[in-house]
Amino acid sequence: YQYQSELMQESNSLIGKQIDLQNDIFLHNKGVEDKKLEIQKIKRLSEIKPHFINNGGSSNSSNISITLKNKGKTAKNISLKKIHGEFINFQKLNSEIEIDNGKNIEIKGDITPSGRNQDNGNRVYEIELTYENVDGNKYKQKIENRKIGNPELIKE
Repeated sequence: YQYQSELMQESNSLIGKQIDLQNDIFLHNKGVEDKKLEIQKIKRLSEIKPHFINNGGSSNSSNISITLKNKGKTAKNISLKKIHGEFINFQKLNSEIEIDNGKNIEIKGDITPSGRNQDNGNRVYEIELTYENVDGNKYKQKIENRKIGNPELIKE
């Protein structure tokens, strides 16, 4: 019986190793699948990302206008938030419009009465443009004195 017990122990050990190996293979394949999904998500984000660039503008003693062109894909639910700029009141954007590739959006601001006496160089401002892509992922772009940064994905 001792011989049968040793064979059973060896057999059980071998079966245990096979189960461990199958678990390792399963976990490895699951890891590969997770990585594939992550790469697909990143690729999708890249394919549908809106990206605004400065496309001109103008200003005078009473108002300012900044034109942005979308060089990426469709942007929707667009809004504007003033970070700072004591001499300019920016007008609210129509959040219901969608800006497709190649289309422009105009940001308008009114110079405050106290700002009208300031030199253009002293009317500094920083605003943040927020929007969504077609899948509902949110982005932001900072605009500082007409210089616009790259889009940043807002992680929620």
